[in-house]
Amino acid sequence: MTALTKDKELLTRAGHEMDVKLAADAVIYNGAMVCANATGYGVPAADTADFDFIGYAIESVDNTGGADGDVSVRVVKAGEILVKHSGLTIANLGQAMFVNDDATVKSSTTNSVYVGRLTELVGTDEAWVNIDKRGATGAAGADGADGADGAAGADGADGADAVEMDNVAAIADPGTATAEDCATKINAILTAMKAADHMVADA
Repeated sequence: MTALTKDKELLTRAGHEMDVKLAADAVIYNGAMVCANATGYGVPAADTADFDFIGYAIESVDNTGGADGDVSVRVVKAGEILVKHSGLTIANLGQAMFVNDDATVKSSTTNSVYVGRLTELVGTDEAWVNIDKRGATGAAGADGADGADGAAGADGADGADAVEMDNVAAIADPGTATAEDCATKINAILTAMKAADHMVADA
């Protein structure tokens, strides 16, 4: 194949719908959420390992007795869908939703089959979910290696530390510390720190 050297009529489509070949014996109802199984064939959405949510069916198709790929179902894969939910509250708005079954979403499931993000709750058991894949959550990246811990500083003399903490507490108490008190306490802290080798001499 070579790059174009003249105009070409390019075939396009909206991209919101697709035909999904069904798995053997799969039955899809109009309005059901649809997943691809581990081998890529369409099945009713379920919280099952290796399932990948595709979209929602806009027709009913019964492949009972059929083999993988014998029939296809038309699926919409973008926009928002109104589905049943389990246990969601207003606090879940904007969060990722996952397949519970082919009609229901939850905020947390065993296998985390991602559907989309919650945009609105309707009544007590329905929810609008944006299924646009551009909002999909990717797999979590590997954690970076922890940075090396810095060397611990040498402990000062116990007596000096006690003086410092007492004076810091006095400065921090606005009800008792005056400007003169603060200056006195700060000088005491500096003196104690020098005595305990907490301060480095100027170069």
